[in-house]
Amino acid sequence: METFYKLLIADDDAIIRRGLSQLIDWEKHHFHIVAYAADGEKAWEIIEQNPIDIVVSDIKMPFMDGIQLLEKICEKYPDIRVILLTGYEDFEYARQAIKYKAFDYLLKPMDGQQLLETVQRAAYSLKENRKIQKDISENLEMKRRSFYCKLLQGSYTSQELYRLASILEVPLILNGFSLTMSVYLDFYTSEEELREERFLEKRNQVIQVIEECNQSMMELNKEPIYIVIADYKRNQIEILITAEPEQVEEWKQGLVSYAGHIIGEVTRYCDTTVTIGMGNVQRELAGLHNSYVISSKAIQSRHLYGKAQVIDGADVMDPHDSITEITLPSDRLLQHIRLGFLEDVAKDVEHIFTDLLCIGYISLESAKMIATELAIVCFKGQTMSGEGAVSYLYFLNEIQRMTTVEELKQKILELALQITEQRGNRKTTQRQLAEDALQYIQEHFFEESLSLGKLAGQFHVSQTYMGIVLKQETEVNFSTHLLNMRMQKSMELLRCSDVKHYEVAEQVGYSNPQYFAVCFKKYTGMTPTQFKEQ
Repeated sequence: METFYKLLIADDDAIIRRGLSQLIDWEKHHFHIVAYAADGEKAWEIIEQNPIDIVVSDIKMPFMDGIQLLEKICEKYPDIRVILLTGYEDFEYARQAIKYKAFDYLLKPMDGQQLLETVQRAAYSLKENRKIQKDISENLEMKRRSFYCKLLQGSYTSQELYRLASILEVPLILNGFSLTMSVYLDFYTSEEELREERFLEKRNQVIQVIEECNQSMMELNKEPIYIVIADYKRNQIEILITAEPEQVEEWKQGLVSYAGHIIGEVTRYCDTTVTIGMGNVQRELAGLHNSYVISSKAIQSRHLYGKAQVIDGADVMDPHDSITEITLPSDRLLQHIRLGFLEDVAKDVEHIFTDLLCIGYISLESAKMIATELAIVCFKGQTMSGEGAVSYLYFLNEIQRMTTVEELKQKILELALQITEQRGNRKTTQRQLAEDALQYIQEHFFEESLSLGKLAGQFHVSQTYMGIVLKQETEVNFSTHLLNMRMQKSMELLRCSDVKHYEVAEQVGYSNPQYFAVCFKKYTGMTPTQFKEQ
């Protein structure tokens, strides 16, 4: 797409202004006339309010002539190309035009081709100059970034550092205190590499927010301070801070608060989180590498502290003090899961991970191995299969995706409680079945055909399962429970009525009075007649 250059025509003669606009088809040649001015003051007002690339101006104008206009443009907008027009071949005009760097100087009257060629040369000059400026700017920025990277790596002596900082015009406070902050992108996972464009877009959003925070911090701070993004790798951004604080400890605490502010702003505007590692304060800028090592170590321990946290590298445990062996209370956890004790299971998981973080440094991989062991314990307590059951392989893959110990804890807690609840629901279902079955027996015990098989069929379960459920609830088998109920009812009838014992037998489910009498005597030690007479 061709660039259109913005043109301003200034001349106190309206006929000439109109002629200059009509002499050439400006739009065809990619020029757009932004405005016309009848004098230098009006032209300057337009320049102040609009982006202008090229000014074609008469020299002799009221209020402010073309030379005065050129002088103001040269001072404030040196990139604007100015072409002066005059009807007088005056050397003094030409001398001043050269002094103030006019692009060209044309005598009236000129033909359209001459003016077009001059304006086109001005546009080409502007284009080339912008390209050079862009190359210089990009090259300078690239060199500055290289300087910052080597500074973090400890590659410079103090003498080299000061010399290069001066050459590259890096506004570091060379004789102040310095510190690094490492910013980790919490949303980064190996899966993000499959969505490169999305990841880079999100990272650029985070960088923009950090830069805005840095700028605000430098503007609002009363003491001299300079903050810059020194480097960014794929998933980590390095911030370099130099300042001249009166109280170093207070300054460090203020930077911890500032890091928290960055986390809040990123969360607010980028819909994601970052974790920040704080380095230690360095008195010499050449020692900034030490601060960078500490802030990086803090980030490497982020899995112990959680996401969206400010981690002071001075507080981080040494990886050399890592846990080599840990004994998990697996039997207790499994017992509580099998008993359906949700509260105890939650306490078990909480205690395991609390103890894990208290006994020494543990790497993320070691924490994942422990989480895997706990997951296996949980799955031992699972009774369901098919729909509703937790997938073993899916869950183990989920563990590998976790990036903090807190995430691992929540994942194991979720699994343990889910399986415990399933067992609890299963027990609740069994208890309800037992209660319904016992109610049915209560209402149908007088039926001679009542059997365990018939009862199981009534509730659409197997005879064996029904027998187990009833025994768990009553602590006796079905036959004993039915006999107890029939004998208790027969004893009640014999005490309170004049019914014959064969009539009692019929009312409690015995069609054969002799068999009833045998069962009754075996149960009570007396015949029905002896029981009635006592």
